[in-house]
Amino acid sequence: MSGDRPRSLVRVLGISLVTLLVGVVALEIALRARQPRVVEKEGGLPDWSHAFLRETEGGWRLRPNVDVVLENHPVSKRTTHVVTNSWGMRGPEISEAKPPGEIRVLVLGDSITIGDYLDDDEVWTRRLEKELAPHAPGHTIRVLNAGVTGIGVREEVAILRDVGMRLLPDLVLVAFYLNDARPPWGFRHELTHRGWWRRHSAIVDGVYKTAKLRGWMKRSGYQKLGWLRMENTVDWRSDPAVFARFAEAARVDWGAAWDDATWQTVAKAFDEIRDLAARGGFAVALTTFPVKYQVLATAPHDEPQRRVAELAAEHGWPALDLLPLFRAHADEDQFFDQCHPREAANARVAKAVAEFLAGTPAWATVSGPR
Repeated sequence: MSGDRPRSLVRVLGISLVTLLVGVVALEIALRARQPRVVEKEGGLPDWSHAFLRETEGGWRLRPNVDVVLENHPVSKRTTHVVTNSWGMRGPEISEAKPPGEIRVLVLGDSITIGDYLDDDEVWTRRLEKELAPHAPGHTIRVLNAGVTGIGVREEVAILRDVGMRLLPDLVLVAFYLNDARPPWGFRHELTHRGWWRRHSAIVDGVYKTAKLRGWMKRSGYQKLGWLRMENTVDWRSDPAVFARFAEAARVDWGAAWDDATWQTVAKAFDEIRDLAARGGFAVALTTFPVKYQVLATAPHDEPQRRVAELAAEHGWPALDLLPLFRAHADEDQFFDQCHPREAANARVAKAVAEFLAGTPAWATVSGPR
C-alpha cells in the first residue's frame, strides 16, 4: 500500500499540471482573440503601437508608406484598413508641389482626427473633402490628415513645422480635444518596445503592462481609471459640483481641460502656430471636440470650449465648437467610448466643419476664381 502513495501523488500532480497547462493555453487563446492584431505582420503577436507609429525627437508620428489591416481595433472592435503616404499622413500620396487650382486643408489632431478605428472614407477628415467641394467650384480639395493617436498640441506644432508646411497648405485646421494639453503618460516608451516573450505571449504582455501601469500610477499618485469607476456611481449628469470632481479624477485625460495650468501649454502652442502661419502664408481655424459627458450632462460644462474660443479670438482665428452639434443628437449613441465619434457622428462633423470653413473670410480668398 505504501508503494501506491508515491504513484498516486505523481498521478495527482500530473493531472494538476495538465489541467494548469490546458488552462494557460485556453487563457492565451482567449486573450489573443480579444487583442488588437495587425493582420499582415508575422513573427508572433504584432506590436500594435508600432504597426504604424514611430517615436521621433518631435514626438510620435505615423510611419510613412504603411499599408496594414487592423483587426479588433481597441476602440471600435472592428477590422479597419490604414494606409499612410510618404509624408507620414493617413491617406493617399500627395506631391510636394501644389497643382494650380488645388486647395489644401491640413488637419492637425489626435486619434479623433486620424480615425484609425474606422476605414478612411468613414472618418470626418476624408468626408470633409466631399463636403467642401460644393463651396469651391472649379477647384480640387485636398484634406491632409496629419492626425496621430495620443499626441497633443506640442506634437501637432512639430508636425506642422517639420512636415506640414512643406506641403503648402492654404488653411490649417486645428482639431482640438480636451486632453491635448495634458503631458504624456511617461510609460508609453516602455510599453511599445517588447521583448520576445511579450511578442509571443498575450499573458506575459498583459501582466507586464499591468505592472508598468500600476507602477506609474503609484509614482504619479494618479488613479488612471478612477474616473471610469465614477461614471456609473456618481451624479455627474445633473450635479455641477460632482461633475467638477469627475473632471478632476480624469485630469490626466479629458479632465486636463479644467486644469488652469494646462492652458499655458495650449496658449504657447497657438502662438507657435500663429508664427508659422505668418511664415507660411496660410490661414488657421479651430474646431473643438467634446467629451461624451459634456454631451450627456444636463448642463454643457463648456468652460474648455469657451477658453479655446477666447484664445482663437486673441489670434484672430475662427473657431467652431462642436459641443452644440453633439448635444443636439444626445439621444443617439454617438461615441464608441468617451470621445471617439461613431460613423454617423463623423458624417455630421464633416458637414458642420465644411459649412463653418466655407463661411470664413480665409475660404473666400483661397476659393476665388482660378
